[in-house]
Amino acid sequence: MDLLDLLLEDGFKPLRKTVNEWASPCPWCPDHGRDRFIIRRTGSVLRFWCRRCGRRGAAYTYLVEFRQLAPEAARRILGVSEQEMRRLQGDSSHPNSRSNSDARRRPPLIWREKAWLTVLACERELWSGSQKTEDVLHWLRDERGLSDETIKEFRLGYVARTVFRERESWGLSDSREVRE
Repeated sequence: MDLLDLLLEDGFKPLRKTVNEWASPCPWCPDHGRDRFIIRRTGSVLRFWCRRCGRRGAAYTYLVEFRQLAPEAARRILGVSEQEMRRLQGDSSHPNSRSNSDARRRPPLIWREKAWLTVLACERELWSGSQKTEDVLHWLRDERGLSDETIKEFRLGYVARTVFRERESWGLSDSREVRE
């Protein structure tokens, strides 16, 4: 399964522009546009980039950010190992993509997975309907002037309680030194 298959499953119809390039409405842009979402084959990988909102990535990014799947579920759907995923994420010749040196500065994969699950849990908590979260939503809407669409688009959430975990459980060293 590749990025084009995923887009088709979600109702988008990418149009072929060249041998290695397709254009489609952007899944993230509110008005979707018509052809601002560019899909380009880079080596053996299909990558996307939106000319309007600037989102970019590959099938994995699409699954995690658009379909909101956990990273492990996205890897399972794509049928790739963690090591292969790292190789694919660092392999891009698009001028707007991160360089390999940027990829080396990213937190460990386990940290990114746990952080993503935390975001999802806090997001679910905000929309749980409890009195406390209704007060928070009231504040976001009335005091901060945010619409529900904006709250959801920027994945705002609510942390119901303070939780501390050992750094090692998140794949971080015990050292508090900042790496260069």
